[in-house]
Amino acid sequence: MASGNVAVVTPHRQNRRQIARSLHSGGILTTFYDRPDVDAIVAQRPGITILDCDAYEPLATLAVVRALDGVSPVVLLSSSADKSQLLDLIQKHDIGNLVAKHGAIRAVYPMLDERELLVTCEKVLRRNIFGIEKYVGSWGVVVHQAVLTKLAEKTGVLEGFEQYLNALDVPETITQGIVTVAEELILNAVIHAPRDEHGRAKYEAVGPRHDLCLDKGEEVRIAYGCDGQRLMLSVTDNFGRLERHTLRNYLTRAFDGAQLQTEDKASGAGLGLSMSLRSIHQLIFNIHDRKRTEVIAGWYLRVNSAGEFRQVGKSLNVFWLPTDSVPRHDTPHTGVQAVYNLAP
Repeated sequence: MASGNVAVVTPHRQNRRQIARSLHSGGILTTFYDRPDVDAIVAQRPGITILDCDAYEPLATLAVVRALDGVSPVVLLSSSADKSQLLDLIQKHDIGNLVAKHGAIRAVYPMLDERELLVTCEKVLRRNIFGIEKYVGSWGVVVHQAVLTKLAEKTGVLEGFEQYLNALDVPETITQGIVTVAEELILNAVIHAPRDEHGRAKYEAVGPRHDLCLDKGEEVRIAYGCDGQRLMLSVTDNFGRLERHTLRNYLTRAFDGAQLQTEDKASGAGLGLSMSLRSIHQLIFNIHDRKRTEVIAGWYLRVNSAGEFRQVGKSLNVFWLPTDSVPRHDTPHTGVQAVYNLAP
């Protein structure tokens, strides 16, 4: 991984230790501040500024974000059980293109996942946001891939995915929920993503007809893999039309614990994408506006029972690039803001 320059504002020693351990392992240069010294951070011009928003009032946090607009993308950290500040910032102010909520391996532990934070920072620094290999790409891991050109192919893909889960010895009580999430993501990509020349959804009125065939350029790509601990599944379309207000709705439901409602859509699988937040441990949206959307679902499999599986901390991540941005491996990007929340 290429090195980067990151400013971290937190007075909490435990957060500093975890962030240092995570980012230094990726060769990222880290400068710590006990308070939000905007002038010093602007002079540093970091590739990312990580701000522990639990230590400051919401308006003070927002002031720092605004002051760094155009200077540095911002990652907000929150390890508090009270999510009201984050919700207020996200609902009332247009900040944040990445939101994550994580409780380490057990939701009761308010600790970040060091691997996830490192991947988060690298994705923002490099503008290289797509691909499950960032999460399960350790040497020797095989990533399985498929391409859907018509809805009839969905059955075969899901059967192959279920066979893969069985080979991983995933408990039967967990397997069906994972396959259901996969089906919902595929249906959303096939039915709701494709647009006509006027930007209207092409197939929503048609619904999930077995004989539905996608036109050239509308193919849906599926990839999945497991590194022995985490299982990751991605579904990608070529349209990038997932709206920010829709993402905020998912975020609000994930953070405030509100009852999730099943989506009532003739063309949906009935579960609803927001409902899947309950079923998975990590949900990642990678969006290149009007060009590409990749939704990644992840599950932590290193558990001994379905009860432990339900206790794993959950996270929601959103990475967004504007239409005219070109994702690259080597060019820093300062137009992405981020919110990263640690605790359940």
